[in-house]
Amino acid sequence: MRPLWQRAALAWALAGGLLLLLGFPVFTEPGWWRGGVLSLLEAGWPRVVIPPLVVALGAALAL
Repeated sequence: MRPLWQRAALAWALAGGLLLLLGFPVFTEPGWWRGGVLSLLEAGWPRVVIPPLVVALGAALAL
């Protein structure tokens, strides 16, 4: 069995990879995504800030 720190590092890396995979469709805003998901966000700063923030958070966690 792996030590706790190795399991935690693996969990953070998987969470970061998942955020990256989910963040890029938000960041690139394809038509099918913009109409369904981004329409749930308020107009203004949330729609501008949240997609790049999710991608950056995923990259940071993956590192």
